[in-house]
Amino acid sequence: MATPGHPPRPPAVDLDAAGSAADPDHPPLDPPALDQPAPRVPPLWPIFGITVVGVMGNTLFSPAIPSIRADLGISSGEVGLLQALTTLPGIVLAPVMGLLSDRFGRRAVLAPALLLYAISGGLAMVAPSYGVLFACRLAQGIGGAGALSLNVVVIADHWSGPDRVRRIGWSSACLTVCLAIMPLLGGLLDSLAGWRATFLPYWIGVPIAVALWRTLPPRPHADIQVGRQLRQGLLELRNPVILAGMLTAGAAFVLIFGTFYTALPIYAADEFGLGSTWRGLLLGFPAIGSTTTALLAGRFNIRHGARRVLLVSMALFAAAFAAMGLAPAVVLLFAG
Repeated sequence: MATPGHPPRPPAVDLDAAGSAADPDHPPLDPPALDQPAPRVPPLWPIFGITVVGVMGNTLFSPAIPSIRADLGISSGEVGLLQALTTLPGIVLAPVMGLLSDRFGRRAVLAPALLLYAISGGLAMVAPSYGVLFACRLAQGIGGAGALSLNVVVIADHWSGPDRVRRIGWSSACLTVCLAIMPLLGGLLDSLAGWRATFLPYWIGVPIAVALWRTLPPRPHADIQVGRQLRQGLLELRNPVILAGMLTAGAAFVLIFGTFYTALPIYAADEFGLGSTWRGLLLGFPAIGSTTTALLAGRFNIRHGARRVLLVSMALFAAAFAAMGLAPAVVLLFAG
């Protein structure tokens, strides 16, 4: 009803529960789902469990290399190949596993790969011959290519900013601690129960794989253009900094896994008569220095610059290997 000096009022309109006009031509919007749960964040322990089980692949095995060589009657080259089998497949398969995880989700790749790694590693303890042990270690390498390279990716998927950096740092700390402990554990197991006992701890990877399957959220099928990703990766190789970093990492990989974790246990046993426990201690000893350096790396970079720190580190790395090869006494071997 109009009043003098005022326009007529619009007709009253009923409002629905959401506060929208009940207009058949414009249906009301659904109210926001305030009670829906937030995206599920996986617990950290199975993610760090990937790191723990992954470190076992070389560090538990290395102190027992002379015992395996003697028991199976194989050459140093053959036992060295057993060591390499857990890492060599990753050179080719790790990028493929990464693409598959982008397409089908982390859980679909990570959990089965870790399960294969753990079961094949555990079954190696009952291998009756070199051929069966070879097959078990190869299966470990295939599973490890899909599992061990994705733990940091999982962290990056679920955390960001300072939280992501903090959790990646925790994962790195877990890796460093395991590098110090696992060789000693492998040496003790070899001394107390024989080299086959060094494969027993791999079975803990089975419950970790199950936990990952239950806690990682499934991801729907994604249309990933594999060819485009490969082309982008190849373009990155034209960057000289990235190429130099990859070549340096490759050289370090050969020295660490080809020389330190394979040749050094044989050298320590043949030249100095070190038993399994002492060989494990020798292999875990450098983790103390690497941990200290890692804690001081940021301060070194600020004071001296990343380039100088990198060059000095590489020089010390090479000199240490030369010193171990020329060491006339076991004390100098530990110092190197």
